Amino acid sequence: MYMCISLALQFKTSQEVYACKQRETVLKAELQGGRVAARNLSSKQHKLDEETLKQQEILYTQDFQLQQQERKVGRLQGDRSDEEQSALNDKMKVGSLTAGGRGRGTVHMYVQYVCM
Repeated sequence: MYMCISLALQFKTSQEVYACKQRETVLKAELQGGRVAARNLSSKQHKLDEETLKQQEILYTQDFQLQQQERKVGRLQGDRSDEEQSALNDKMKVGSLTAGGRGRGTVHMYVQYVCM
């Protein structure tokens, strides 16, 4: 009788140990899967960060080129810096003085000024 109880107890214990080992195997697999998922997400985040940086570089380049084009258009429309404007005004004054105050020389200088 003691032997029967002992065998039953031993059987029950071995079943519990087996169940614990099964649970341990499942938990290890879940842990490994979580690590792999974390690594994949980290890699994906890195790729997205790189792509974002490339897009920002493209936007910066496009913005810079747009500003250059706007400056060119403004220059073609006659926009000048204060220094250039002052130099052109000085040239106009000198041109009108050398023309002797005659209208033709002043008009010629004005046409040159507008065409610049």
